[in-house]
Amino acid sequence: MISEQRKQELVSQISHLSDDQAETLEKYILELSDTQSDQPEGGKKYLIFTCQDQVYGIDISQIVQIIEVTDIIPLPNATSYVKGVVNIRGSMVPILDLGLQLGKHEITYSKRTCIIIVTVRNQTFGLIVDAVRDVEIIHDEDIYAPPAQVNMEMNCLTGIAKTESVVLLLDAKLFIAENELDSLVTIPSEIDDLEKKEKT
Repeated sequence: MISEQRKQELVSQISHLSDDQAETLEKYILELSDTQSDQPEGGKKYLIFTCQDQVYGIDISQIVQIIEVTDIIPLPNATSYVKGVVNIRGSMVPILDLGLQLGKHEITYSKRTCIIIVTVRNQTFGLIVDAVRDVEIIHDEDIYAPPAQVNMEMNCLTGIAKTESVVLLLDAKLFIAENELDSLVTIPSEIDDLEKKEKT
């Protein structure tokens, strides 16, 4: 298991976004997840982050890595919350603004704004959030059923956790419909093919 001292060092690195953030934070996620077999009995590990003054959590098993907000290539005729694609190690990954996706207003990105890369149904996309806070173990007895689904935010909820603060637990699979995700993934693939042709 990762030591508390090492955990605090990595958390400190998250709060000070640096140029080598992608590599550092990917290591952070891998160390804290310690594989799914290391999930604590009766609880799960969640990545805790903020988006427009609300605290959210996503199951660590859905997360690939965290990167800083870099140059995003806009997509033509895309939905407002689809900001475009970014090149991650040679692959074009669709990027969604989580705040806009949840029906919130658009805000200016800050130095702490980052992109959480998640994998859903064998497809990868990114979520822009205000800041990443920590990884927490949340036990089943601390999770309560969400209220009736009345908006997009509620539709994405799997539960509400009461720890040091109220945490809305999200399921990345519910952010976007399967057919919409397929169409988003098709466009980056076309961009990849076009770039390869231009290089030949």
